[in-house]
Amino acid sequence: MTILDTFTSALGLQGWFSAEAKPMASNGLASGDGTADKGPQMPAFSDAAFEDVLKQMESPDLTGFELFADTRGVQIHRRLKGTSGLYEYKVIGCQEGVDARKCALVNVDLEYRKKWDKYVSQLRKMQEFSSGLQLVYWEVAYPFPLTNRDYFYFRRTRELAFTTKSGRTQPAWVTVSASATPDTTVCPEGKAIRVTDYEQTMAITADECGKGSRLYMHSFDNPKGSIPTWLINYMAGSGASSYLDSVKKAVEGYKD
Repeated sequence: MTILDTFTSALGLQGWFSAEAKPMASNGLASGDGTADKGPQMPAFSDAAFEDVLKQMESPDLTGFELFADTRGVQIHRRLKGTSGLYEYKVIGCQEGVDARKCALVNVDLEYRKKWDKYVSQLRKMQEFSSGLQLVYWEVAYPFPLTNRDYFYFRRTRELAFTTKSGRTQPAWVTVSASATPDTTVCPEGKAIRVTDYEQTMAITADECGKGSRLYMHSFDNPKGSIPTWLINYMAGSGASSYLDSVKKAVEGYKD
């Protein structure tokens, strides 16, 4: 979930707990509502936040965004984030031949990601709560001579009913992620630089023809350190095509 692969989970947004949760499905995808777990510094991922991601997938708000790239049926839009000099991204489109359910499973399967994502240095689930909320540690391998970055963040995935413009109702999988604060519970390992400003929302469902998956993603992270902002922004854009290829291959090889 760096800029290279979070579009660009790992591209990779994101109060939000409801009153009562249904148990986590055996495949790791939660469905229905969730309970508010008691605990320090946990985000409130509300029903409204998940529903908003579905609305964005159907009718994305691109106010202030510019089209940055259009590749293989997927559009990448970007907008400067405050005074950071960095961009936040919205990714919208369809991947032909990519099964939506399998794509959602690949997105949440941390152990499988270690096998197909070459940028994973360390990745593990630290804790899981009754609502399906997970606390994750992820160290991203940056190419030499750059220093690795690591993330300590909360994420939650839910399966929701999504109604298309044509009126058809079908399942959609929504993942919301955000940096854990304070972020000192897990110290950076080795010389990794801790990323403390990270957020991502993602939604996946079948496309209208049922021949592939439809994707919406909104992502921002600030990798800090001495990397020039122009290089970070360039990596974010150029990494999209290779990421889409990697995801497609991972889905094709996934056995659930």
